[in-house]
Amino acid sequence: MKIHSRLLSPFILAAASFSIFGCALTKDKVDIGYVPTPNAPRIAGAGAVSVTASDQRPDKSRIGVKKNGYGMEMAPIESKRAVSDYVREAIETELKNRGFRIGQGQHRVNVVILRFANDFKMGFFAGDAAAEVQMEVSIPGTGFSKRIDTQGKEPDIQLASGRNAQLALEDALSKGLHQLFADKAFLDALK
Repeated sequence: MKIHSRLLSPFILAAASFSIFGCALTKDKVDIGYVPTPNAPRIAGAGAVSVTASDQRPDKSRIGVKKNGYGMEMAPIESKRAVSDYVREAIETELKNRGFRIGQGQHRVNVVILRFANDFKMGFFAGDAAAEVQMEVSIPGTGFSKRIDTQGKEPDIQLASGRNAQLALEDALSKGLHQLFADKAFLDALK
C-alpha cells in the first residue's frame, strides 16, 4: 500500500505542533529544594525548638502557571508536596545547623505563608522566572514578629516551565531564610 505525501503531511504537522506546544498544556509538578547556609555559626544556649508552618494562600496546590511565547497562561505548575512542609523543613534545617534541637521545647516558631508563587516575564529573545515568597514569622511569648517578603529570579530563560519556576522559588526561599536568620532579634528570642 502506497501512502501519499499529501495525506501524510497533516499528520506530521499535527505531531510536530504537539511536540513543540504539548508541554505547555501539561501540568508540571516540582519539588522545592533548599540548600542550607554553609558554615552557619553555632548559637550558645541553643535548646529545643518546634516549628509550625501554615499555608494561607487561596490555592494551596498551585505555585505558578506555564506561559506560551505570547505570554498567555497555559497549564498549572504545582508543588509535589505541601509548600508548608518545604518551608518548615528549611527552617528546621537552619536551626539544627546552629545547634538547636527540633522538638518540644520552650519556644515555637510559627510561620504563616502568605505568598509562594512564580510568574514568568516574557521578553523578546528570553524571559525571566520571577518568584515571590511572603511569610510572617513569630515566636509566641517573646514579642518577636517579622514579615519576610523576598523575590527570586531565574534569568534569561527560554521556556516558561516548572523547572524554571522551581529555581526562582528556591532562590526566593533561600533569600527569605537568609533574611530571617540574619536578624539577631530572631535568634535572641529563641535563647
